[in-house]
Amino acid sequence: MTRWLAVLALAACRAPAPPPNNVARPSPPSVADAGATADADYYESEALGPLHTRLTGDEIVKLLGATHGTGTMVQEGATGYWVTTWSWPGVEATVAAEAPAGPWSVRGVAVFAPSQFATRRGVHVGSTRAELEGAYARSPDDQQTNPAEYLVGSPYGGMLFELDDHDRVRRIAIDVFAF
Repeated sequence: MTRWLAVLALAACRAPAPPPNNVARPSPPSVADAGATADADYYESEALGPLHTRLTGDEIVKLLGATHGTGTMVQEGATGYWVTTWSWPGVEATVAAEAPAGPWSVRGVAVFAPSQFATRRGVHVGSTRAELEGAYARSPDDQQTNPAEYLVGSPYGGMLFELDDHDRVRRIAIDVFAF
């Protein structure tokens, strides 16, 4: 009997298995529901198609294939991490590691033409300013000094939409924008 109690206790303490990959994630809150707390979570909760800031370097290469180019690797004074940029057609990823040889983690992702990846609320390269404003509330931290930039979340972790001269989204980045 003691043996069965131990088995039941272990089973009760075991963490639930993660859902299979084909189960839909809950949708993010709507703009009406997006308060300051939700805005602060854009860095970790948003994605551009399959790209997000929780990927490892190996995972992003598996998704996009071999990089088409890499930037200069630098060691950040503020964090001590080694940082570089990997690129593919229409995609850039800022990757960081504790050592120059890795392992790498994705710290930021950005898309631009010809990428068709969209945010979880459907904003993509080519979306209008009206579509962007209908999907996301502008961050209260956005000082609107540049009308061609639209910040969602925080400069310490959020999404930055860059618009062209025709008020259409030309680039979307999920990253840390202030150091």
